[in-house]
Amino acid sequence: MVGQVDEFNQKTSCVCQGTVAVTYDDGPSEFTPTLLDSLKAAGLKVTFFVIGQMVSQYPATLKRAYAEGHHIASHTWDHADLATLTVAQVKAELIKNEAIIFQTLGVVPKIMRCPYGSINAAGAKEITRLGYTMIYWNLDTNDWAHPTDTAASMKVYTDTVTPQTTFTSYISLQHDIVQTTVQMAPNVWNHVKKQGFSVVDTPTCLQLTTKDLYWTTLPDPNR
Repeated sequence: MVGQVDEFNQKTSCVCQGTVAVTYDDGPSEFTPTLLDSLKAAGLKVTFFVIGQMVSQYPATLKRAYAEGHHIASHTWDHADLATLTVAQVKAELIKNEAIIFQTLGVVPKIMRCPYGSINAAGAKEITRLGYTMIYWNLDTNDWAHPTDTAASMKVYTDTVTPQTTFTSYISLQHDIVQTTVQMAPNVWNHVKKQGFSVVDTPTCLQLTTKDLYWTTLPDPNR
């Protein structure tokens, strides 16, 4: 199976069939420790696309997530719509996030997701030039739009992830800044597993190697 990409080379599906790469955006937050507790109890690893401003507020939570084996990826400094920015501004969003993540973890993610999934050709070219792999999604819970309606988020999974679709794969999007998303997470994972899928992180679903995930020294901000 070959993972799909969009016109900007954002990866939209996994390489490994029968997998669901579960990803959480916009954190870390006050709710992330509860999610980490649930993940630890379930023995699962996921991907966190983190915002620099949130990392500065919850550095210990990010350290814990990384120490417990979860995949940490970039989601820019302050969740700007990159399609509305100049190339220099796109670069600044990533460079600033690199600095705070390196300060916190001692590594810098090579994987990123554009806020809102929004980018244009010039911005995508710059992100690639900086050395990043861009990740999109093909299963969106829209949990941010209905933060108190867990049934709506769950329905996305029950309608999409079925035994009839195990020939394919999914990269799912939800947010660990939404408390109900964190609370319902074990139900989501259980559903995925009952349908014959594996819950994995993004590197596993895309068959990425360790060298694809992080810079171990802070990249030159003037590169």
